[in-house]
Amino acid sequence: MARALTPAPYLRRVFTIGQPVTSARLYVTALGLYEARLNGRRVGDGFLTPGWTDYTQRVAYQTYDVTGLLNQGDNANHRVLFKLVGTKSNKAAIGARVTIRAAGVTQFDEVRGGGSYLSQNDLRIHFGLGAAAKIDVVDVRWPNGKVESMKDVAADKIYTIIEGQGIKGAVSFDNPPR
Repeated sequence: MARALTPAPYLRRVFTIGQPVTSARLYVTALGLYEARLNGRRVGDGFLTPGWTDYTQRVAYQTYDVTGLLNQGDNANHRVLFKLVGTKSNKAAIGARVTIRAAGVTQFDEVRGGGSYLSQNDLRIHFGLGAAAKIDVVDVRWPNGKVESMKDVAADKIYTIIEGQGIKGAVSFDNPPR
């Protein structure tokens, strides 16, 4: 039976501090609801933060003291992102489904367009891999029904997969594009 892992965070930075941390704050805002996590632990005590707000007039933000949530040393978890480009299906690959299997866990997600009024979802597919440093199998089911499979895909990269051509590009998270 498959179990779900938490999604990969959008903002992830590994850094080393030469002295003990005395205070750390996290400032968070979103055009929508979110749940902030740091080192695998939920930040704050609210669910579906920031709650109701009028996004046409203002965007609320929250400040959290996260000093106690910091870990010493590197973050050992892995993640991967897939940017899909359709050639026979629509170019944005909306409707494509990616299924991965890593360390005995199966996860899937779909490319979704839109999101809400005057907003857009990230068209890349994000997966959190936990301790798995590679993905055993990646299956892409394109909107036209064709399926492509890739094996032994390394973690911690942003991959570009072109319909009918497989993986055509990879960028390490250590050096993401701007």
